[in-house]
Amino acid sequence: MKKKLTSLTILLFNTAVFSQVGINTDNPKSTLDISVKNTGGVIDNTQSYGLQAPRLSRADLSAIPETNYGIDQKGAMIYITDISGGVTTGQKINVNAIGYYYFDGSVWVKVTDGNTTNTGASTEPWYQSGTTNQATANNQNIYQSGNIGIRTVNPASALDITGASGTTDGVISIRSFGGAAISNPAGTISFEKSGGTPTAPTAVATGDFLGSLTFSGNDGVGQRTGPSINAVAAGPVSAGSLPIDLAFSMGYPRLWGSEKMRITSNGNVGIGVSTPRRLLEVNDIIGAAGIITAPPQPGMLSTFDTYLVNQIYNHSIIVTTALGGSFNLFTDGDASNKFMGGFQTLTAYNNKVGIGIGKIYQMEPGNTLEVLSDAPDTSGVRLSNLPNASFLGTNEYGDIISVTSPTPTPVRATVYGNINTGSKSVASLISTGSSITLPAGIWLVKVGQMIKSTLPGSSVDNMWMNLTLSSENVDGANPSFTLGMGFNGSNNTVSGWLAPAATASGANSFLEGSFSVNIPSNISSATIYPKFSTVEKTTSYSASQSVTTQNSTSNYLYAVPLN
Repeated sequence: MKKKLTSLTILLFNTAVFSQVGINTDNPKSTLDISVKNTGGVIDNTQSYGLQAPRLSRADLSAIPETNYGIDQKGAMIYITDISGGVTTGQKINVNAIGYYYFDGSVWVKVTDGNTTNTGASTEPWYQSGTTNQATANNQNIYQSGNIGIRTVNPASALDITGASGTTDGVISIRSFGGAAISNPAGTISFEKSGGTPTAPTAVATGDFLGSLTFSGNDGVGQRTGPSINAVAAGPVSAGSLPIDLAFSMGYPRLWGSEKMRITSNGNVGIGVSTPRRLLEVNDIIGAAGIITAPPQPGMLSTFDTYLVNQIYNHSIIVTTALGGSFNLFTDGDASNKFMGGFQTLTAYNNKVGIGIGKIYQMEPGNTLEVLSDAPDTSGVRLSNLPNASFLGTNEYGDIISVTSPTPTPVRATVYGNINTGSKSVASLISTGSSITLPAGIWLVKVGQMIKSTLPGSSVDNMWMNLTLSSENVDGANPSFTLGMGFNGSNNTVSGWLAPAATASGANSFLEGSFSVNIPSNISSATIYPKFSTVEKTTSYSASQSVTTQNSTSNYLYAVPLN
């Protein structure tokens, strides 16, 4: 290769006179004309021909201050030899491959070899769909592989629109004109969800979220997710069938307990329940709730189904019927469905009705009709306006069912006591450990107690046991009654000897009998305890003899009313 140096003076002279420079030609046709032919018109194949732009790596370009390039450098060309270093921000945002780049006055633009030549200035990194060419016209299909920010330089999602306070910067408007309503719907936003990959999509599964509209606000520390509307795949998914529900949440949509309302694919609405079984189903505790329906035509009343699940309090339904209309309140027999009116008043559950049986969440009726109060002598049932003027009602204490007007005839139920399941030594002034609580009235108390001895009873080795009742339960203290209670008659003891027969494990005896007891009306209720008053042993009583109360299914303690 021959290297020729031309005098700077001559070069400047030619430039000044002709304003054109020729290399390998004495007849330049442009400002700078570089010819591959020598003076003889023959190509010298021993030489390398070409025009080389400045060669540097992206790291070299990143080290050059961006202030060095501006409008005056528009059209400058460079060749990037390496992209392993440096940055892709600012003027270098497009420098992502080895090759030629030109400066368009704002950023470095890659010189591509695609079908479309990028001849205009690009200010945004958009690319033509299906190619790696930068977009140059506003009617092209374009794409961007990174996040897109509108009025923000740091987009946090695929599309991040940031609006200033008091402006419409954050408003999105979708407008459509003309066309049929179905074929050209206006303002459509489509959420699409598939499993698998973009090239091999698969069906979604039940429970998958198909799209969400989420609202959040800043609490002074950061953004806090608030209400959301979520589309959920809600049933078996098969070809041509995909039930979709709309779920309304008041917190993060996937947080348990945040869902407050749901509209199912078949049009049912559930408030507090995710699987409503009626057009409107309301679940859990509701206060001061109501449903208002409008008559379909003047003079007619609406027919509606109010389906309320679980416990309800302070809920009123006012129905005005006309032309023989009716109003029904019922449960569907579902074990999870309960109705409770008021607080501790009415419970309807599994074809059973309870009145005052307990607080919300605590008790359910065990009988077809069960009435219970918070305190004794405050409940009752009354049937009025019977044809024969007799009635069922209560006495002055409120808990006695009475018959025959006007003098009440109390009818009381049998009261059962608590049987001690342990074992105690039989001795004077020792209680059996059992007890029974009775309201005011005269009661016949029935007692049966199994006694076990290590040796059978005999004429020389035996024990006479006296069992009575007492209102105190302290071992060693004399049995007694307080507050005017006492035996109704002279019978106040149940007595017996040890059994003479023996088994391999000892001898079993059984004490049983009854007492008539009076609980005065000034006492709402009293607890009574069976107790041994005296125990008398024979003179030759064996030191090895041991006598105890026995836990047995034969034991009993109950009382029946005598008035």
